[in-house]
Amino acid sequence: MKSLVKRLYLVTGKGGVGKTLSSLACARCLIQSGQKVLFVDFDGQKQEHLCQRLSIPYERLDLFESLERYIGFKLHSKLLGSWISGNKFFRSIIDVIPGMSYLIYLGHILYLLREDENLTIVLDSPSSGHALVMLESIKNYLKIFRSGHFFNDIKEMEHFMESDAGLRILISNIPTQLSLSEGRELKDRLNVMGFHDIEMFLNFSLSKTVPQHLRDKIPPYLRERISLEEGLEKEYGSQEWEVKIPYWPLSGDDEKIEHTAPFFKTLIEWKEKR
Repeated sequence: MKSLVKRLYLVTGKGGVGKTLSSLACARCLIQSGQKVLFVDFDGQKQEHLCQRLSIPYERLDLFESLERYIGFKLHSKLLGSWISGNKFFRSIIDVIPGMSYLIYLGHILYLLREDENLTIVLDSPSSGHALVMLESIKNYLKIFRSGHFFNDIKEMEHFMESDAGLRILISNIPTQLSLSEGRELKDRLNVMGFHDIEMFLNFSLSKTVPQHLRDKIPPYLRERISLEEGLEKEYGSQEWEVKIPYWPLSGDDEKIEHTAPFFKTLIEWKEKR
């Protein structure tokens, strides 16, 4: 058995579960293990300054720049790609077709991976519902387009996502009923769609932060929170997640990411059967 890493890690979860910091910690862990990594996002706040401080290569995708690149590549003309993608009517069509923007982003990511076979991308994905729509769009458009260049490109995307070394989905949860139920529902929906390489992890775990022998020294409200967290673990079963990441009482995001990165070692590796 040989330990390897995937080409694409998609990190998602309910809003407010530390998804972006977890994505950056995943990228940092991959870099520390010697991988060539690119951290990618297309939603939420820009992370360029934080990435610079952590020495994480970063690219923020723009929808119509990605579209221009795709059209220019297909038509063998950057000029035509620029003209078509800049057309207001064409842009309005892209905006109203469900899931089309996500396909464009995923196509750009696949293009980057195809350009550099040594590259691994960590995608700070939109939150659960949007991530589901993004991955569903691959299946949906294969049913709509039965042939042609666009069909072939989506088929290639599907083949990459389902390949052994292609995609791993990491779902961030926090120890609350709402987060855990949404995380489990997302995983179940993705399984039905044919995505099976999925890892759940628990973020902001206070029970992981405070060892048993110190719990009588912390305030009662923190002991109560730990009790509630452990109750949820029993309800959902700790087998739902392989990794529990402590709550870090640290002030800076840089520190939190550096402390969290080692916990992703288990989450990023897969075993190739010989």
